[in-house]
Amino acid sequence: MRTFLLIVALHGLILGFALLMAGWATLMRADDEEEAQIKKDCEEARRKGWLEEWAWYNRYRREFGGTDRISKNWSKRPDARKLLYFGAGSLAIAGLFRLAMEAFN
Repeated sequence: MRTFLLIVALHGLILGFALLMAGWATLMRADDEEEAQIKKDCEEARRKGWLEEWAWYNRYRREFGGTDRISKNWSKRPDARKLLYFGAGSLAIAGLFRLAMEAFN
C-alpha cells in the first residue's frame, strides 16, 4: 500500500508542476497584436543602432516577466487559469497522499 501511495504522490507532484509551468507559460505568451508591436519596436531600435537595440532588448526582458503582464492576461486567458488551478490541485492531492503515507510508519 505504501508503494502505491508513493507512486500516486509522485505522479501527482509531476503533473502538478507540469500544469503550473504550462499555465505560467500561457499567461506570459504574447498575443498576435502584441507580437507585431514587439517586432516593430525591435526593428525601429535596430535601425537606430546596435546600442539602441541592446538597450531596447534589456528593457523588454526586464518588463517581460512582470506582474502587470500576468494581471493583464489573467482575465483574457481562462485556459491558463484552469491549468494553474488544476496544477495547484494536483500538488494538494500529492501532499495529501504524502500525509497518508505517514500513517503507515
